[in-house]
Amino acid sequence: MGHAGGGGGHRDRAGRRTREWGTPGDDPFPAGGEVRLCVYRVPASEQGTAKPAGEFEHGGILRSDRWAPIATAVLAAGPAERCSAPAGRFAVLRRADGLGVGIYVELDGCQRILTLTLTGRTVLAQGNAELVELLDSQD
Repeated sequence: MGHAGGGGGHRDRAGRRTREWGTPGDDPFPAGGEVRLCVYRVPASEQGTAKPAGEFEHGGILRSDRWAPIATAVLAAGPAERCSAPAGRFAVLRRADGLGVGIYVELDGCQRILTLTLTGRTVLAQGNAELVELLDSQD
């Protein structure tokens, strides 16, 4: 995979280690707009394959108050930890207007975040239970 985890990270105002995205173009949704979330379940036969196919569970357009904490969590994620547990569920975030690229988050297994950036980089970062909860909420 292209670039794993950015340039070593920096610290946010609370002193937490975060990943550096590199350039402003690395924000996958820099111009705002509506974001569509789709959550999928991966059949056991697909888990651990190079490109697992998922069955749609739920999703829709995120309200801005729901998207904001998700975006903050994704942009603050640190480098991915070593892990080989296959994901049984994942979420995909894309701009609703089709512009830009996407964010893929494992909702179980390793809870990794794979972001394809507008500059063509692939960034692999580490998600957590809080991000999973934000993505899996159906409110």
